[in-house]
Amino acid sequence: DTQRTAINCVVEKRRAISTELRKALSGSSIDENKVLTLAREYGALDGEISYYYATAFSQVNNTLTADQKAQLVAIKDLDKYSCPDGSAYLYSEKISMPNVGSTDFLFGK
Repeated sequence: DTQRTAINCVVEKRRAISTELRKALSGSSIDENKVLTLAREYGALDGEISYYYATAFSQVNNTLTADQKAQLVAIKDLDKYSCPDGSAYLYSEKISMPNVGSTDFLFGK
């Protein structure tokens, strides 16, 4: 409930940004300032939601025993959960590791 208003506003901002950007599909011009304003508002809302998460996790952390905290530290080591057999996942379905060519072109000028 704490996040509900911010999440609903995020949905509204995404919809408004998408609506504005879709104008390009019909050859209309996009109001760049409107998109940037909406994106800033979206960013502020995203930060607010992150604050709520951090606050909630902090409150939970304050209730944990030393043993529970140690267990969490032990399970957060994600390296031991890697896929040594070379598999990858598409959504939650295990697949063979795809052959990805050079992606350098994505980062050039």
